[in-house]
Amino acid sequence: MSSVCPGLYRDNKGNFICNFRKTLVDPVAYPCLGNYFDCPIFIEYQAKKRLEREAPPSKPVEEEKRVPKVSRIDYTTNIVQSLTGLEEDLKKLNVYWSAYEKAAQQVLKKWMYLRDNALKELTRIEGLIGGYLSEIREIGVKLKLELIDKETAENLVKHLESKIEDLRNKHREISSKLENIQKLIEPHEKRIMMYYIKVNIPKLKEELQKLEELYKSGKISKEYYDKIRKIIEYHIKSLEKHI
Repeated sequence: MSSVCPGLYRDNKGNFICNFRKTLVDPVAYPCLGNYFDCPIFIEYQAKKRLEREAPPSKPVEEEKRVPKVSRIDYTTNIVQSLTGLEEDLKKLNVYWSAYEKAAQQVLKKWMYLRDNALKELTRIEGLIGGYLSEIREIGVKLKLELIDKETAENLVKHLESKIEDLRNKHREISSKLENIQKLIEPHEKRIMMYYIKVNIPKLKEELQKLEELYKSGKISKEYYDKIRKIIEYHIKSLEKHI
């Protein structure tokens, strides 16, 4: 048997290499060239080899199949909670609508009052402009008849034209405001009107039905019945025109 350790070899540079450790080794310090069976490196290597031979073949470790936990949803509870939330939203909406309706009615009332005053002012301005234009025509007639001189006529006309221009500017300003406000307020008028119609038409029809019952039971005269029926039907038709 060779007395040289099977793990010892020399590389191309002449260095001694321990194949078991893959490092440089000093054959003098270690029993590489003699009783290498006593070498701790060789003993460790042999023991490792023996364990590898004796150990059963390792089975590949199977990854645990992670089954996602499926949380069970209580659909009934979820639906009840959703409906409760919607119920609360509707209650809030009723409060908002009530506040909006009140505010809108106040604004509409104010609008009708201011609009009437503004229209009256426009009519007044138009009357003033018409009056000043008549004065200018009269000045022209007087000038032709030589009742006034040219310079006086020109000064008077210039003064009146200045007033007319000022009035026309005011007329345009008021008209523009009315037009803009009308555009802004129309959606609110429609909302309030539609709500009023939807609420009041059923009430009026109910009143009409009660009137029929009173007449059929003989509690009211035909004259009174016809009179009230016409009034109620008139209001119903008036409201239905806006639908």
